[in-house]
Amino acid sequence: MYRRLLTTIMFLKNGETHISGIKNEHNVIEFLNADTNAITVHLKKKHGDEIQVKHKGGTTSVDDAIVVGPDDVKYAGISIKNHKSGTHDWTNTSKIPNKDVIKDLFKEYKDKYPNLDAAEFAEKEKTLRGERDAIVNTYLRDLSGGYIKDMLTNLYEGYSDYVIMNDMKSEQYICYEKNTRNFKEFVGFPTWDYYLKFAKAQNSAMIWRKNQETNEDACTNLRLRITLNNGLNAFFGLSANNKTSIPCLKLQQDSVDKHMASLEGAISVSYKKESSADADSKVDSKADSKAEAKDEM
Repeated sequence: MYRRLLTTIMFLKNGETHISGIKNEHNVIEFLNADTNAITVHLKKKHGDEIQVKHKGGTTSVDDAIVVGPDDVKYAGISIKNHKSGTHDWTNTSKIPNKDVIKDLFKEYKDKYPNLDAAEFAEKEKTLRGERDAIVNTYLRDLSGGYIKDMLTNLYEGYSDYVIMNDMKSEQYICYEKNTRNFKEFVGFPTWDYYLKFAKAQNSAMIWRKNQETNEDACTNLRLRITLNNGLNAFFGLSANNKTSIPCLKLQQDSVDKHMASLEGAISVSYKKESSADADSKVDSKADSKAEAKDEM
């Protein structure tokens, strides 16, 4: 039986994305605490004027930040996301179902290459990656629709109270609440059956749902992916930065712009800073206006 995926774990090859993510979290928190904006006004309306946003993070918390009162008691949790293009993760966890099964498959795979060195890895890399992907594909095909539905439901129930997205393209922070309308694909279709549909990529599959009464199919734009958290080099002990690499499950949001457009009650705030040229232009404009006013006197 599926157990709640409440832990968001960032597994990266060189730490750059993790560091970028942490920096984004602190930037958002600083913005919320230092500036009077529509998001802060909304949070204060919901939780009181004396609230403060604090960084949380860590591998044991789904919240990246928390809203606290003067007594330092948590009022709400915030999940902070950074988006420029592609997908974003809802969860990235090593707590996966039938873990022993996939663990044994990867052990058997690794044992085929007991003395693999960097030169042999480079020579056989395409084959090695193909074998890895075949293991992942076999594992994904064994996941039941019941597991997928339970995963989505439990993820929703344990998720943060708010999501704040850094939309880097528009240079806006977009805040929305966790509710059944904004997480419709997670909990909005309890009578539908869920299944995976595979395309060309072997290490991921799109989650679809089907209404058995009407035979209607719909794509959720949610993708399941299995990865090795530190990459294939580390898996074979060939990485200078990481000594191990284990299977992890990701739930990713595809078509992020479409998802954001569907949100109800979302609050958008621009954080775009004026360029020095724009600022100088405004100063010059004000000076010209003052000069014109004097001429008219």
